[in-house]
Amino acid sequence: MRKLLPSPVKEPLFKVKKLLFAVALVVSAGQLFAQSADNVKYYVTIGAFRIEDNARRFTEVAKKMNYNAVYALNKTRGLHYVYVLATADKREALRLQIRLRATTDFKDAWVFMGLLADDGAIEEKPIVEEKPVDEKAGVENPLTIVLVVNSVKVKARQDSIRKAEEAAKPKPKPPGNPFKFRLLRRESGSEVMGEVHVQESSKASRYQAFPANQVVYIEAPRNREGTYTLVTQAAGYKPVKTIMSYRTPGGTQGAEGEQIVELPLAKAKRGDYIDFTSVKFFKNSSVLEPPSRNELAGLVSLMKEETGFKIRIHGHVNGKISRDAILIGKSTEFFKQVPANELRKNTTASDLSTERAEVVKRYLVSQGIPADRIKTKGDGGKIPLYPEGGTLGIYNDRIEVEIIKH
Repeated sequence: MRKLLPSPVKEPLFKVKKLLFAVALVVSAGQLFAQSADNVKYYVTIGAFRIEDNARRFTEVAKKMNYNAVYALNKTRGLHYVYVLATADKREALRLQIRLRATTDFKDAWVFMGLLADDGAIEEKPIVEEKPVDEKAGVENPLTIVLVVNSVKVKARQDSIRKAEEAAKPKPKPPGNPFKFRLLRRESGSEVMGEVHVQESSKASRYQAFPANQVVYIEAPRNREGTYTLVTQAAGYKPVKTIMSYRTPGGTQGAEGEQIVELPLAKAKRGDYIDFTSVKFFKNSSVLEPPSRNELAGLVSLMKEETGFKIRIHGHVNGKISRDAILIGKSTEFFKQVPANELRKNTTASDLSTERAEVVKRYLVSQGIPADRIKTKGDGGKIPLYPEGGTLGIYNDRIEVEIIKH
């Protein structure tokens, strides 16, 4: 009897196909991620405007002050950002931001990380298709890679069209009347990010929080007067409290029929003070959170360049009561919670704020800044920016740097 031989096994070809498919996805994803990372920039921004004409005028003012100012659209927020530097170097951007805050009238300068729509440096990189090679040894045609990449592109375009069609469909309007609360910096008229708390009365314990500079819908109040009490909340600015008539709020009417209510704001602290909004501590501790390193690096660079500057670091906490806190003592692990180096104790608000200011000083000294150029002060919870128990009370925990010029 003849012995039957087994059929040729096709498994190796199947494995090659799977391998090529995986390579195609990895290559495609790698190209996309590389493109995104290459394009990310840091913009030193001095103003943000909903209306393009205002951004254009502000840009011209900055140019007359010898700044290379440009404005571009942030599509996500719908605001035109006026910036004086676009760079891929984060530290360079932070250094200029702190210099602007310390030595110019641009006390609110900040660094935006991402992409702005009108930036001429942003281009879509073409996808390079592979050419077919000689098919030998049963290897599948490499054009499969190109087909996979193209099918991904087609699907992405279809998803984009579908989302655009859904966005174009009229959406049902929420109940109530439309309003836009514009928070404006009193000195320049530029918009300020924040929110507005809407209360039935000035003594009410409950409120509705709405984002500023956006169209929001608010139902009619239940009180006889038909009014709301508005309280502004914006980091670094004094709260403003005012009464608004729901039916006749005054102001102008926007493109969507919304009533525009403008609320000018004044800085919470004037003079040569810098609010270090990115310098944060772990809750009830003097240990710095790791992202604080970037903003402090900008301060280090400024102090090294401006050798005549001396500073006073002010520490603030939320509330005036004592609390159980974690202090790092003499540890040099400024940005890490290390159990072996932690000192746990009950401390007053004043002592915790002083300890935090001292930690920042010790970090600056470790980076080469002479200790005699740095003073510290703990203000406890005596100078809050927001109500202690409110939703923004956590922002009372902060560091401010007072710069003394010589």
